[in-house]
Amino acid sequence: MDKAGVIPKVSQRLDEYFSASLDALPMEKVLPCPIFQYSSRLRRMIVWKSKGCVLGGEFLALFRDRGVYRFWVRKSDLEAFQMYFQAERHLEELELSGEQKQVRPYTESGDKIASLLLADGVDPRYKKGGAASEARKIVEQLTCPNSVEEQKPVTAKAREVVQDVLQGLNCEVATLASEIWKIAELEPELGHGVNVATYTVLFALAFGRIDPALLSDLALAGLLHDIGMSQIPYETASTSWMEHTPESREEYVHHVDFSVSLIRHLDPRISERVLRLVQQHHEKFDGTGYPQKLKGFKFESVAQILGMADLLDTVASGHWDGSAHPLRETFEILERLEKLRTFPEFFNPEIFEAVLKWIHHPDFLDAKKAAEKMIKQETAKLVKGVETR
Repeated sequence: MDKAGVIPKVSQRLDEYFSASLDALPMEKVLPCPIFQYSSRLRRMIVWKSKGCVLGGEFLALFRDRGVYRFWVRKSDLEAFQMYFQAERHLEELELSGEQKQVRPYTESGDKIASLLLADGVDPRYKKGGAASEARKIVEQLTCPNSVEEQKPVTAKAREVVQDVLQGLNCEVATLASEIWKIAELEPELGHGVNVATYTVLFALAFGRIDPALLSDLALAGLLHDIGMSQIPYETASTSWMEHTPESREEYVHHVDFSVSLIRHLDPRISERVLRLVQQHHEKFDGTGYPQKLKGFKFESVAQILGMADLLDTVASGHWDGSAHPLRETFEILERLEKLRTFPEFFNPEIFEAVLKWIHHPDFLDAKKAAEKMIKQETAKLVKGVETR
């Protein structure tokens, strides 16, 4: 409140603010203007500290521990804030480069999905249906481009949606994933992890998996699944899959175990589910995957979703056969690979058929029939195996 006891009006237009790093705030200095936090859950700016407040190190450390890493300032206060930072030689920490950067608004789809997931007193079936419908629309949009160049802005938009969903989940793992995401987006070589996290979360949502803890784990697994690549020779890591020799493939497969070891070392608090997802993302439905050669239904269905996202981006980026492809063409390649065999190689056919249906593939009805037949056969084998024990 101001001196008159009236609550000042706070503009909710994000383009009227800029963001800066919490680490950049000078300590024990009087704030020349109010600073704000943006609540993705409430979708509004909230006054964090008023003009005239003094911020101490312990106060800032407390908020860092809670996962708060940035704050917002009104553009109308830019001059006063620049002087405040210049006095402490922290101006470079501001997200300003020449002209004032525009703040990316919260995406409509990300806002809708996050609001659904966090809504209290809402029928879970409505949550699942709404989130799944929104996610399927994005998956369909991802497969509309006909060229690699057309694909880039569409994929970038999908990335933003998933990043907004993670920020809206407001939990420790989602916050960790969001921070790793920001680092990865600054390093082109880490773009594969961001794409895999994006596709994995969208696929999971489209299947009706709306548990925030699961979505956070999937995003984190997607971002970290190939961290073990840093432990194998560059020549091996950078060679497309089809160009590998038997010897280099043997070397390549060890990246999965390296990834699991590095994640354990990175943060022992990371859940066992994240580790299982990373360890299983190269397992195949027919049991020819690695490192454990698990078959059929013996590994987690969500690991299949992560594996599909990984293979999708591997083929699309050119790391499969040396040629980049738009996602529409990539799905056609994956379908051809599956049709080359009488028994599905890569994916549970029921999962793959569902994804083909979302992208309005013309042959999805045939794929559905084949999938239903395969599932019935495998279920019958499992039941028979139990009866004979």
